[in-house]
Amino acid sequence: MRSPATPRGNEDAGGLSTVDSVAGLAISTKLRLVLGDRVSRQIPFADIPVEAILKAGPVRNFSSHRRQKNLSGRYWCSTVMAHVVYESLFELVRLQLADFDPSVWHICAQPFEISGRVGGRPVRHVPDFFLARTDRSYVVVNVTRAKQLDDPRVQERLQWAGLMFLLRGWQHEVWSGAPLVKTENIRFLAGFRRDYLFEGGPLTNDEVRRLHGMTIGEAALALDPYRPGSLCRPLLFNALWKGTLTADLDRPLGSDTGVEAVK
Repeated sequence: MRSPATPRGNEDAGGLSTVDSVAGLAISTKLRLVLGDRVSRQIPFADIPVEAILKAGPVRNFSSHRRQKNLSGRYWCSTVMAHVVYESLFELVRLQLADFDPSVWHICAQPFEISGRVGGRPVRHVPDFFLARTDRSYVVVNVTRAKQLDDPRVQERLQWAGLMFLLRGWQHEVWSGAPLVKTENIRFLAGFRRDYLFEGGPLTNDEVRRLHGMTIGEAALALDPYRPGSLCRPLLFNALWKGTLTADLDRPLGSDTGVEAVK
């Protein structure tokens, strides 16, 4: 599991101050967590420590049934060394991006529910992910398809939620997708994220340094005398996933893709 480093300042979310009175919203907003004893507890939003969120379980779990619109599941996350739930394959893409990101050291899915009032009406919201970064900043992620952002009700709920997160000093990300080539490359590399499956372990630092400047095809041939032939490319993909090797992920990965060792 990755570890946090030093704190940094909050960022301005901008454009959110138009939603009712900030003070009134803050007072009326509650947060619901599911703690280790599987008991759901409601706490004033302003009072909840981040540590409690990081230790809590998902406030929602998903089951499979016929004709369901989204395919939910559980993804083994290398960042937290445990399974993390996702509600749809679209959410899984964002989860894999977070798992690949070296600046993220902890990931919570369906981390809490916030409830309050907007325009005199009750409103509830469960974000999709809560990310803890190594610089001690926090990001609340809402995965929402672009076409849904045209719905005024979705806009109002996300604006209210974003203001609440800003009051806690958390960043708010509304994620509607990323370039296809990059997400497909990361999805592919995620298949090689489990170090413990490699006989003899992952590539050593010395092995990685010797591969600097080669293509994937050349690196696989260079490893062949020292590692089982069937594992040479998987070991390279594992190193790319972990970031000990880097490549241009904005282009399709292939034998001619160049790799560089991270110093």
